[in-house]
Amino acid sequence: MINIKINELRVGNYAGIASSLDFKIGTVTAISKKRLLLEIDNTVYSSSNCKIVPLETTSDRLIDLGFKKQKALNFIPCYVIKSKKEGIFFTIYEHEVGVYTVHANNFDIKCNYIHQLQNIFFFSTGEELVFSSTEL
Repeated sequence: MINIKINELRVGNYAGIASSLDFKIGTVTAISKKRLLLEIDNTVYSSSNCKIVPLETTSDRLIDLGFKKQKALNFIPCYVIKSKKEGIFFTIYEHEVGVYTVHANNFDIKCNYIHQLQNIFFFSTGEELVFSSTEL
């Protein structure tokens, strides 16, 4: 079962498996029209028999992806990351608790889930956002 839009995903995106006892985070390794595969701790899970869900964007996850928390001029909390490519900065504003907007290359895009942020960053820079801690 998939609770995530397959057409928003690409190989390398982060997603989760939700069960009544646990929540685990993994990496998408394959995508087809009817299912996707997610690898967690060297085990591959299929959406045919697991509930695969998107990861909500949270301040802890943003920091773990390398963003730095700052305050914008209007005192709205924001998170900034600099691409390895010169001059490309991404700013994510937290307008309300849990409501994030990505500011990239002069566009504002609502970003509810980590895979959306990964895709925006990748398509703009060619670089991957990677969790720095034991989040996976």
